[in-house]
Amino acid sequence: MLCTSFNVVGFNWIASPTATELESIVIKCIPSSKRCPRSLESSRPISTNSPHQLPLDLAMSPDVVHMAMKDDVASGMVPMYLCATCLWQKKNGVWLHVDAAYAGSTYIYPEFRHYLDRVELADSISFNAHKWLLTNMDCCCLWIKSPSSPQNSLSNNAEFLSNNASETKGAVIDYKDWQISLSRRFRAMKLWVVICRFGVASLRDHVRSGIMMAEHFKGLVGVDPGLEVVVPRRFSLVCFRHKPKVKAMGMS
Repeated sequence: MLCTSFNVVGFNWIASPTATELESIVIKCIPSSKRCPRSLESSRPISTNSPHQLPLDLAMSPDVVHMAMKDDVASGMVPMYLCATCLWQKKNGVWLHVDAAYAGSTYIYPEFRHYLDRVELADSISFNAHKWLLTNMDCCCLWIKSPSSPQNSLSNNAEFLSNNASETKGAVIDYKDWQISLSRRFRAMKLWVVICRFGVASLRDHVRSGIMMAEHFKGLVGVDPGLEVVVPRRFSLVCFRHKPKVKAMGMS
């Protein structure tokens, strides 16, 4: 309701200084509880097309990915972007993005911070606060190591957007130059209210509660003769299925 009532026009800084400044503040508060390196700065989401589809066995294989890149290079193509859910070794100069959309919220819980080890090797990392941090749809946080990369590709310097603040180097941030669309909604307000209302300790308790419930549910599945857990539990995610009956010929 706050976001709607403010009716922020998120063009450049001069059109929405409060939205821009609060967005910068919130995006810097999150790493303080997640142990993100300072080299990863805030940014806006970007999109990609024509992804390379690879064979999967519940997870990407580094060897398969690197072989696919090698074949692409031999075919005269240039590998550009790799999206992973954990840290990978970078090769062939591709942009490595860590998509921690769901699990990224667990990083505020000290026990899981080791999943952020070597995150400084990534070019960008994102997570969705609306998936586990009590924030309503939609709210995605994205950190990027080199903000000049999207700025060089996406900046818009139309005459009607010209103003002294934007044209003074280093004075303000214009997030319109970090995204495809010109405007954006006041998403930072939602996350700011959540952080102020609950605090880091309560958010950690919320994450911990979800993980404990998942562990309990996994135990219930384990004692049910008709169900089975398919893969090891990760965080609060339990993948299970109805256990297939084994026929006389040994076929499922």
